[in-house]
Amino acid sequence: MANYLIEPLMALLDINPGPHRLYDLIDQLREQGYLSEYEMSDVEHLFAVNFLVNNALYHLQNTYWEEYRRYLSISSLAVELQINQPIAEKDLIKGSETDAALSDYYLNWSHLEQANKASIESLLDSFWQAFVSDDELSVALSRFNLSADCSYAEVKRRYRELAMQHHPDRGGSQETFQQINQSMSVLQRRFAP
Repeated sequence: MANYLIEPLMALLDINPGPHRLYDLIDQLREQGYLSEYEMSDVEHLFAVNFLVNNALYHLQNTYWEEYRRYLSISSLAVELQINQPIAEKDLIKGSETDAALSDYYLNWSHLEQANKASIESLLDSFWQAFVSDDELSVALSRFNLSADCSYAEVKRRYRELAMQHHPDRGGSQETFQQINQSMSVLQRRFAP
């Protein structure tokens, strides 16, 4: 199935490689008369628009690479056609497993065809749960003064240091100690083997 948004998106990116917010690209497509059949306040229509635009972008990512050796970077924050950055291998630019999973998802039309209001709401719920989890992880790492690539051994070492420093029996605050324990719980879920 061909996506009618591929050519207009390619024209937009050729004129201005970005970075663009996804929402701005959708607005530009709507201004040009594309996507006018979709009511943007309807959750099913919003899902369809998001799917169609991302499907076109992932097709373009492959096209730009295969035909022009240019990489189209697609993320939740920005879409950008990287023109002057030499890249030797497609595998180097494909990104993380999450990037590959998103590409696979949006290039599979059955996800759009089988979507209904209940499945879309379930997908949104799981997205927000993951977002909250990422937010909790960020707070926990910050509280422990650790980076996202730390080891579980570093997490345990830092927990012991903070627990000793802030334990109520040693004059620390009960609230701070509880926050440390809560952060440790989050970090264990993420880093424990």
